[in-house]
Amino acid sequence: MQRIKSDLKLAVVLLCVFSLTACEKSNNNEPEDEYSVCQMGFTYMSGNPMIESPDGYYVFNGNFLNFYDKSLENPIVVCSRPECMHENEPEDKRTECNAFFGSQTDLKYYNGFLYISADAMKGDEACSIYKVSLDGSEREKIYTGAQGGGLQFVIYKGDIIVFEKQYKEDEVKAVLTRFPIRNPEEPNIIFESHDLEDPYINRLEYDGDFLYFELSDYSENIENFNYRIDLKTNEALLFCDEMDNGFEIGSDRVIATKNIESNSENWTWVNEIYQYSKDGKKEKKLTEEDYPALGRGASVQGVDGQYIYMADINYGANALPEEERYIYVYTYDGEEAARVLQPGGTFNYISRAATTI
Repeated sequence: MQRIKSDLKLAVVLLCVFSLTACEKSNNNEPEDEYSVCQMGFTYMSGNPMIESPDGYYVFNGNFLNFYDKSLENPIVVCSRPECMHENEPEDKRTECNAFFGSQTDLKYYNGFLYISADAMKGDEACSIYKVSLDGSEREKIYTGAQGGGLQFVIYKGDIIVFEKQYKEDEVKAVLTRFPIRNPEEPNIIFESHDLEDPYINRLEYDGDFLYFELSDYSENIENFNYRIDLKTNEALLFCDEMDNGFEIGSDRVIATKNIESNSENWTWVNEIYQYSKDGKKEKKLTEEDYPALGRGASVQGVDGQYIYMADINYGANALPEEERYIYVYTYDGEEAARVLQPGGTFNYISRAATTI
């Protein structure tokens, strides 16, 4: 157990130091598939997704794609042009660098290629998804969004499922479109919102054959709705519908948060934490008897196949002193597996796969 705790602490520290998110790999039940997806790992300030490939890790440094080897040392700009100076090029020449992507919004690895969504660049009118070789020398646009704004997507069994906002007949809709990577000319809408003024989809991720996401309406009165879609039938189901502040998916449970009190002037809030089954049935309210950090007002930031991750409040009137703000790693049974001090500054969020390094 001491070795496990030490390894966990090292993983947490490394992830905080590098200010990046961690990744998980999946075979998606197809032998030829090799997949790495950002699962929102430990993030410091506005950290970028860190995607694992067979040889190392890919991450954006500003608008430029970088590669790290397995030791997480000696970053290389992913550009095959020997004469290119990358970020040191004159501003009007930077877009010619193989590693440059304008306002990238998502990054995935799948079967020997990177898939990157980036905002309008080089004359494009909307955000697009690009298929990119690992050395940056080849780039193919495979999908362009209908409107401006970033695209979020997941890759599921050879298909891309992408969220975008679409404007139809004076109505704005949050739309999920699915299409095969090998044939992106055959898109199929599997979900679209209705009767919301300013809809947006957050936290798009899948577990098994189910896609989970939070549908938000960012109009005057913000509302959140949690959904689960069966990717075999495209049936959409309201999921943990009493919860309005997000949920985290574990191997055999879902941990959901409900806000019961909020003061926007003092930046204070009170949340309740509940445990659900994977099919959305409420099992119990979680308290400090289950996880002691909840007694300090800590928030649940992520759940993976083995652990639950929490963090002390670090901003607002209820923020703890900086020297007392911790990140906690618990087993499902409530045993504290690791605890480390949060990095300085404002620690935005933690979630998923913190022990993959």
